[in-house]
Amino acid sequence: MGWTYSADPTSSAKDAVRFMIGDIDPNNPLVQDEEITFNLQEVNFNLYRAASNTCYNLAAQFTGMAQTVSKTVGGLTLSTTYGDKAQRYERLAKDLLLRGRRVSPPRISADPHALGAELKVGMFDRYYAVANDWPSGSVLGTTTTYGTGYSPDGYDVNGGEGDFAEDVLAPEQVNE
Repeated sequence: MGWTYSADPTSSAKDAVRFMIGDIDPNNPLVQDEEITFNLQEVNFNLYRAASNTCYNLAAQFTGMAQTVSKTVGGLTLSTTYGDKAQRYERLAKDLLLRGRRVSPPRISADPHALGAELKVGMFDRYYAVANDWPSGSVLGTTTTYGTGYSPDGYDVNGGEGDFAEDVLAPEQVNE
């Protein structure tokens, strides 16, 4: 495993990701080259998503560490807080996703011949909806007709199966 950075983000995708996440100090490497390559391959070489995933990985790494590490030598005390680093990398991950969407907005690429695109709403429904068109003598007492088998013109929408229309509608409505 190694850590390399050419100081030219345009030279490689790995260097671009490293630049975006701020891992450019050779004295304090955060992520190995192979880890960045893995994140690039995982998102099909989308730089912003790979950088965001790398930041989420760093946030998880810092979350797993102790919240605060303190060392005291004589009168000198040094402390490091990893919880703040985890939050900063999580925020950076979200910012990188937003930047990626601004640079390359998502495109609609639906296939008009995909399954369901040629269908129309209600095309194969046995029952059809008539919004709030109940007769005054209705016995159902609901405000929608979707799926109830009710037809405002008295037609038996069950296709002759059972006597639903005769059971629900008043006798003078069934024979109309």
